[in-house]
Amino acid sequence: MTNKTENNSNTKYTIHPVTKHLPRMDKETREALSADMRAHGMIDSIIVNKYNQLIDGVERYLLALKLNIKPKFLKPVMVTHYRSSLVKT
Repeated sequence: MTNKTENNSNTKYTIHPVTKHLPRMDKETREALSADMRAHGMIDSIIVNKYNQLIDGVERYLLALKLNIKPKFLKPVMVTHYRSSLVKT
């Protein structure tokens, strides 16, 4: 698997429905993350799928928008077609 980092401000992102089943950050943790992002900017990228849906980092994304910090996105790219010289066919 390879990764593609993108920071395109024209791309529209949505939140993947599966994330509603994940626990939300409590207020204390969100405030600590907010203070850290104000001091250091966005360190960890937000994981998105090929449909530009947020998979991981929803809280960071929402805080980045609120704090006017440019989010960083990481889009894993699955390599499905390859041929290894070590594998006999």
